[in-house]
Amino acid sequence: VKRAMAAEFSLEKARVVRSSHSRLVRQGFWPSGSVPFAMKRVLVDGAGNILRTLEPGDHKALSSQRVKMAPGDPAQVAVVRRIFEEYAAGASVAAIATSLVADGIPSSRGTVWTPGTVSFVLQNEAYAGTVVYHYRNGESRSDLLNLRDGPSERVFRCENAHPAIIEPSLWTRVQDAIRAASNRRSDAMLLEELRAARLRWRKGQRVPKETVAPTNLRRGYGKPDAEIITPRKVAEATSAIVESLRPEWLVTSFEDGYLLDHLLHV
Repeated sequence: VKRAMAAEFSLEKARVVRSSHSRLVRQGFWPSGSVPFAMKRVLVDGAGNILRTLEPGDHKALSSQRVKMAPGDPAQVAVVRRIFEEYAAGASVAAIATSLVADGIPSSRGTVWTPGTVSFVLQNEAYAGTVVYHYRNGESRSDLLNLRDGPSERVFRCENAHPAIIEPSLWTRVQDAIRAASNRRSDAMLLEELRAARLRWRKGQRVPKETVAPTNLRRGYGKPDAEIITPRKVAEATSAIVESLRPEWLVTSFEDGYLLDHLLHV
């Protein structure tokens, strides 16, 4: 009975906290927690006048006071604008992260930039002046990103809650580009691509048999100038290909191949 009572008390407290946070967000206030990169917390009174900037670890002193977000360090604001402008110009998240690391610009936590952190900045609505609160029920933050485009009982937002860092036209262009790049292909689209590939490799377009190198390449067999393929040569060729990809992609080893930007398995 005590366990059941404790569970019910926990659920009720979660409902109260969720209701309080959603009410604050609908009014344009920041409910709790740290703010995104290039943003800061400011303390406002009941009339909305800014009293002071809250440093990390500071809290409001009176119940009549509220906390809002505002653009922070001008240098960090310039970094955010640079990320959006470069992505809108056609640069990939991996290329943007590489350029930021090359310029010695630290991320929000003082670490190096990665394609994941760049992607998080590009999708953060705080830079467009919107406060968003996700009610988490055991989901990861990446799972909640799927709720950003549609209505949900667990997503609360308030537009024009604070001055925007990114103008609406640039924000819209970047979000359209992200959606276009992340669209999943249907079964019909995949079948159409397979049919097109089969037509490109039909028998009439294959290499004539007499121009193909002999299959038996052991020493003493085949043409005198036939190359002997060894595991060392395969490893060298693979390494050369991987190094040629690194300037544009984040390449990591995965199972029997490599992952490009944690998305494409090769």
